[in-house]
Amino acid sequence: MRKSYSSEFKTKVVLDIIKGDRTLSEVASNHNQAIRWKSEFLKNCHMAFEGAEKAAEKERKMQDELDEAYCQLGKVTAMCEWLKKKSGREP
Repeated sequence: MRKSYSSEFKTKVVLDIIKGDRTLSEVASNHNQAIRWKSEFLKNCHMAFEGAEKAAEKERKMQDELDEAYCQLGKVTAMCEWLKKKSGREP
């Protein structure tokens, strides 16, 4: 039966290797797959920042939509005021 490790555990092991706290051979003696985990981590580490970029883009898009809604609301409000004046029904 194969033992499965959590992504948090794998990350901890790989960071131990990268930091230099323990050598690759020391870590590999305890975890046979550590070498593969390290190469997988280094190959995919750029993905750690993609989440932040996507969140920032989503925030910008939402702010743009909100700005557009306020702009339209302002136009409608101005139009209502103009119509009230023209109809003679000013309060």
